[in-house]
Amino acid sequence: MDSIASLYIGQDEWKKIKQHTLDDARQALIGKKRENVAIQEILTRFSETASAEVESPATITDEIIIKKGNPEDNILQQAEERNCDVIVMGSHGHGVIAEAVIGSIARKVLRRSKKPVLVVRLPE
Repeated sequence: MDSIASLYIGQDEWKKIKQHTLDDARQALIGKKRENVAIQEILTRFSETASAEVESPATITDEIIIKKGNPEDNILQQAEERNCDVIVMGSHGHGVIAEAVIGSIARKVLRRSKKPVLVVRLPE
C-alpha cells in the first residue's frame, strides 16, 4: 500500500498522512475517533492531483463517499440515490488473461447497473 499511495500523492505527503492516522488512532483510544480520515485524505489528494493533470475544466470532484459493506451494492445504491448519469470505475483486470478481463467488482456493477458504466483500465 505504501508504494502505491506514494505514487499518487508523493512520499512526503504519504508520511504526513500515516502520521496523522497514527495520531487519529491514539485519539480513538481515548474516545475522540474520526472515521476514515486517512482514506478520505488520500482520495482527496488523488482527486486534486488528477484534476490538476487534466486540462479540462469539466473535472470536478463533488464528493468523496466512504462506505463499509458490499462494494457493488454500495456503488449501485449511491448511483441511484444521487441520480448519477454514469458510473465511472477503475479496474486492474486481475485474472488469467489480465488484459482481457476486468475486475470482479467492475464486472458485477456492469451486470447489475441500470445506468451506463465506464470502466477505465488502471496501471498495475
